[in-house]
Amino acid sequence: MTKAWRGVLQRRSIRDSSIGYLFIAPAMLYLLTLLVYPVLYNIWMSLFKTGYGSSAYVGLGNYLRVITSRGFGQVMLNTVLWTVGNMTIMFGLALLAALVLRTIPRGKTFFRAILLLPWVVPGVVAGILWRYMLHSSYGVVNDVLLRLNLIHTPVLWLADPHTSLAAVMVTYIWKVYPYIMILLMAGLEAIPGELYEAATVDGASAWHQFRHITLPLLRPVTRVIVILMGIWTFNSFDLTFIMTKGGPLYSSEILAMRIYTTAFSDFRFGLASAASVISFVITATFAVGYMWFTRRQEQ
Repeated sequence: MTKAWRGVLQRRSIRDSSIGYLFIAPAMLYLLTLLVYPVLYNIWMSLFKTGYGSSAYVGLGNYLRVITSRGFGQVMLNTVLWTVGNMTIMFGLALLAALVLRTIPRGKTFFRAILLLPWVVPGVVAGILWRYMLHSSYGVVNDVLLRLNLIHTPVLWLADPHTSLAAVMVTYIWKVYPYIMILLMAGLEAIPGELYEAATVDGASAWHQFRHITLPLLRPVTRVIVILMGIWTFNSFDLTFIMTKGGPLYSSEILAMRIYTTAFSDFRFGLASAASVISFVITATFAVGYMWFTRRQEQ
């Protein structure tokens, strides 16, 4: 190939690349405007102590104040229990429901729609509904348990520090797990049925088929689900805010709720920005670390 033709091909490649960059420019502008800029501005705000119409540069002082604030250790412990507990139970429950629905010969669409109803219910409605259901005096949960003689006195589900976080977790699991179930069902339907037929012919039990066929082939879907569950659960606070307001005694307060109350109840935006940066770092570390771990396992 002559130098002239090389030059022509090189110029054409550069022109095509320029056109490609031109087409993605609106999307990049959107990302810079609505994603990158708010993150950078939030980091900048976390370095200032804000008041009513005034601000002062404090450096990393806000981060120190957040970490040493009252009840922060309990809040972080609640956040870990909230995130890990919800993710574990939701994934197990959703996988079980997806496997059961897969074996039903008829009516899959009907049962799928019925099980998906909690996900459709708005978070505010679900929180108010479960707050009344768990009420110690006239809640249906205590009424049923008393009639079955499983308890002898009404339980203060939302007013007891030992049960408040667990009560909100039950509500969150009830609402979110159907969506995880739908994602897992999509992953299960993508697995070829011939693999199970061949395994059955070879004498593999149901457990071995689940362990050596279902779980490995669900790994790509599972990776996405775990990351989504982690981000959603870690940053979700609407049910906690509606049902318990984080109480009693910080027993159900999580980090996302503290960020919200610090910013929009106390109007300390510098502290809220510092706490949100801490939350962002934890979430990003989890997502990147999990992706690196799963890819290393595959390799």
